Amino acid sequence: MGNSSKKEAAEGGDGGEVEEEGGQGEMQVEENEEEEDEITAKEEEEPQWDQELPIRVEDDIESKEMILNMSYCRMYNLPNRICSLTYLVKLYLSNNRLQTLPKSLAQLQGLHLLALDQNRMDDLPVVVCELVNLTHLYLSNNKLLTLPVEMVNLRKLHCLWLDGNYFQHFPRLLVKLPNLSVLQMGDNMIRDLPNNMWCMSALRCLWLYGNRFTKLPNVLLRMEALEILDFDNNRLTKLPELDHMPALRLFSYDHNMVKYPPLVREEALVVGRGADIYLEKRQKKKDDQRMAAQTEAKKNAEMENKKFLKMRLTKSNTISSSMGPEQEQEPIIHGILKNSTSFDRRPNGVADGMAEGTGPMKCHGEQEELLYDEDGMEYEQDPVVYQGLTRQTRLAKEEKRERGGHITSLT
Repeated sequence: MGNSSKKEAAEGGDGGEVEEEGGQGEMQVEENEEEEDEITAKEEEEPQWDQELPIRVEDDIESKEMILNMSYCRMYNLPNRICSLTYLVKLYLSNNRLQTLPKSLAQLQGLHLLALDQNRMDDLPVVVCELVNLTHLYLSNNKLLTLPVEMVNLRKLHCLWLDGNYFQHFPRLLVKLPNLSVLQMGDNMIRDLPNNMWCMSALRCLWLYGNRFTKLPNVLLRMEALEILDFDNNRLTKLPELDHMPALRLFSYDHNMVKYPPLVREEALVVGRGADIYLEKRQKKKDDQRMAAQTEAKKNAEMENKKFLKMRLTKSNTISSSMGPEQEQEPIIHGILKNSTSFDRRPNGVADGMAEGTGPMKCHGEQEELLYDEDGMEYEQDPVVYQGLTRQTRLAKEEKRERGGHITSLT
C-alpha cells in the first residue's frame, strides 16, 4: 500500500492523501506488534497464577507445609503464587526446565534451602542472591559459566553444589563467603585454584573430581581444616605428602596417573591406586603395635604381682622376728591363748569360765573383787568359780542359809 501510494503521488493523482493514510496504518501495526511482544515477555517473566500443578503440590500448598517439593513438574516457569508462600523454609525445584526465576521470589526471605539442580540455567538469577538466609543452595547440572557478584550477599551459606556445570575457573567470589563449609565443584573444567583460597577457614569438604588438574594445588596444603578432599578423575601424575594435615579423614585420588598414595595420618583413609597395599601395611603395623602393647602390659602385671608377694613375705618375716619365743609358741585360738590358765575348766558344765545363765566372764588380769555373805563375811574363793556353780549347788546353799546356817566355804 505504501509503495502504490507513493507511485500515485508521483503521477499527480490523489496519491498523497492515500500515502498519508497508509503511513498511519503502518505505524499502528508496529505499535500493536510492540505491545504484543511486551505482553509475551511479561508473561514469560511473570507466569500466570492459574498454571496447573500436580495434585501432590496443590495438597502441600493447601496444607501450608514449610517444605514444598516441586521437582519433576516439567515447569518452564515458576508460578507467581509460589512466591507468596512466605512461610516456606525449603523449596525443591529440581529436574525441571527452568531458565530463570520471577523477581517476586525475593519475598521468600524465610528460605534456608533452595534446590535448582537439573534445570536449564545459563546464568544464576540475581534474585537468588537476595535470599540472604539461605544455608543450602543446589545448582548442580545446569549450564553455568560464572556466578553473579551479588553472590557475596549469601553470607550464611553453608553448603553449595556447583558440580556438572561449565566453570573453567574457580569462582573467586566464593572466598568471601565466611561460613561456606561444603563445596561441590566436581565435573567442571577447572585447572587451578586461587592463591587466597586458604582464607576459606570454614571449608571442611571439597569435591574437585572430574576436572583438569595436573597437580595438587599448593594452596590446599595450607588448609589444615580440610576433612574431605576428592580429586578423582583428574590428570594428576604425583602427589605431595599430606601427613601435616591434622583434620584430613578422606583423600581420594582414584583414576589418576598416580601409582602410590601420599603419606597421610593414621586416622585418614585413602582411595586410589596402591591404596589397598598401603592400608594393609598400615593396619599390620597397628596390629603389631597393639600386640606389643598387650604383651608389655601383661609382663608389667606379672612383675607387679611378684613385687607385691615379695613385700608381703618380707613383712611377715619382720613381724615373726619381732616376737619372743613364748609368743611364737602360743598361737591364738578364737581370741583365747592356747596355754592360758586364766579360767577353770570344771566338769559341771562350766567351760572356759562360763556357764548357762551366768554373766560375763572376768577378764584375765583384772583386779579380783571380794564377795560377802549376809553377815559381811568375805568369800576367799575366786568369784568366777562362784559364778560358775551349777544352779543345783546354789539352791542348796540358799536353803542352808534359810535354816540359819552361814556359808563359810563354797566347797
